[in-house]
Amino acid sequence: YAMQMSTRRRELHFLAVEALEEIYEEEIDHHYGQLAFHAERADLKDKALHYLTLEGNRVFELYQNAQAADYFSRALALLPETEYRARFDLLLERVEVYKRVGNREAQLADIEAMEEYSGRLNDDERVTRALIHHSRYFFITSDFSRALDMAEQVIRSMGSRYPALVSDAFALAASSLLRLGRLDESMKRANEG
Repeated sequence: YAMQMSTRRRELHFLAVEALEEIYEEEIDHHYGQLAFHAERADLKDKALHYLTLEGNRVFELYQNAQAADYFSRALALLPETEYRARFDLLLERVEVYKRVGNREAQLADIEAMEEYSGRLNDDERVTRALIHHSRYFFITSDFSRALDMAEQVIRSMGSRYPALVSDAFALAASSLLRLGRLDESMKRANEG
């Protein structure tokens, strides 16, 4: 009996997803949360992942940080551990939530996971993004020497590749040098970037 009820509930949630998508086709963005809920309950993993991510981004823009972290966490729970690229991209979203709310422990854990995934992917752009986030983390936590080291690592290794990221690295290096009291070097780095 319990198995039949579970199957029936899944079917009803499946129907709810289909109905919501059809009824609210023109204004679906207002219903991402409902769609995510029903897709999860219907065991529609791809749709659940899609709507959880969209709703996470939507509520993040509205400064509903706890909800954003929850949606991104639920999306991550649906992904196999070996989906490095997708996991990296979701962590990139969630790390911004943790940065915003000052949850430094969770922020660092996500950054370290991003570094691991980008390394496994052998993806220079993702490695660079992870290093930039790590440098920002050290800057925010007033560890300016380590922030500078990470930023300089990006500058040395990436050169002219990924100009926007390298520009961020120059800005972090200049700001870190300034905080370390090395004004002349800071000005030089700022002008180079």
